[in-house]
Amino acid sequence: MNRTITVLLIALLLLGVVLAVGLTTDFSLFVPTGDAVSPRSILYLGTLPVEVEIADTEEERVAGLSGRVGLPSGRGMLFVFPEAKRYGIWMQGMNFPLDVVWIGENEKVVWIEEHISPDTYPKVFTSEVPARYVVEVNAGTVESFGIKEGTHVVLPRLSR
Repeated sequence: MNRTITVLLIALLLLGVVLAVGLTTDFSLFVPTGDAVSPRSILYLGTLPVEVEIADTEEERVAGLSGRVGLPSGRGMLFVFPEAKRYGIWMQGMNFPLDVVWIGENEKVVWIEEHISPDTYPKVFTSEVPARYVVEVNAGTVESFGIKEGTHVVLPRLSR
């Protein structure tokens, strides 16, 4: 009987430790991207905070949001390019529509494409002017929050 009580007390203690670690760890700071786990940061499209996953390598930019079933509200992906150019975006492997926002080096919106459907693949959407950054968010975000060309963007701290 004493052995049973000891084992139960140890099990309860271990359960308490596991719960304490789980409750104090913010696992939401990581989002799965294939086999890797990438941290997210906050950017502001005007006054709208968007929690973004940063794609700043060629491999991450090519993968983008492809293969995902959806994107939680208030989240997106920030593509960081080495220099300002006219970068194209396509919907290969996408399962949901997006709004795409191109941002210049001056941290202002320079071009927008709204409600891009996965059915548009293989069409490539390109900004009319050079941009250094591209943000992908759920379709309807741009219209809902009044984002337009010239909107100021506050980027997360990046190694630029």
